[in-house]
Amino acid sequence: MPELTALLEGILFAAPEPVALEDLASGLDLSREEVAQGLRKLHYQYQEENRGLRLKAFEGRFTLTNKAEVSRAINQVLAVPKQVSLTEASLETLAIVAYHQPVTRTEIEEIRGVSAEQTLRTLSRHNLVTELGRREQPGNPIEYGTTEEFLYHFDLQNLSHLPDREEIRNRLKQEGELPVSQETASRKAGAEAENSPAGEDDSSREAGGARENNEEG
Repeated sequence: MPELTALLEGILFAAPEPVALEDLASGLDLSREEVAQGLRKLHYQYQEENRGLRLKAFEGRFTLTNKAEVSRAINQVLAVPKQVSLTEASLETLAIVAYHQPVTRTEIEEIRGVSAEQTLRTLSRHNLVTELGRREQPGNPIEYGTTEEFLYHFDLQNLSHLPDREEIRNRLKQEGELPVSQETASRKAGAEAENSPAGEDDSSREAGGARENNEEG
């Protein structure tokens, strides 16, 4: 049987979405700690300068993506997913949803002072914002929140690692272009990560060091 790192690498490469530590352990009939050790080893292997991939974690789930250094070459050789330019109104609405979620359309409009119907539709279409459910109050308004694609774009482990509001607002305005879809191809052929994930959640902590900002030497 291949080494654990080879198994993990193959699984994460083939998986269309990030895979939870629990699912890896269950599927491989191993303990969480054994899988976490394998992820740490894989992470350190990817730290070598001659490797084009890196291991990333999102809310206790793991995936492979290309390093930022090779993104330009990927874009030159492969057909990468189309990007969409968002208006300032959409970017401001996205920032509001990120920091106030779960938030209703009325609450967004009270903050911005203008209608948010069209901007929410645009953000939902591009899988950056989603409906979380309905609030238990008169009228049962829809509550909105950000998606995993939002976390992926900003290289965040989870929402607890959001930067301060001014920083993310500036980043939204500077970048202006966001992924259209969550297709695996876009992640492995066109996703350029500018910052390392900050912090870790409970599942990620078991794989401590399976991310660049948690290296222990």
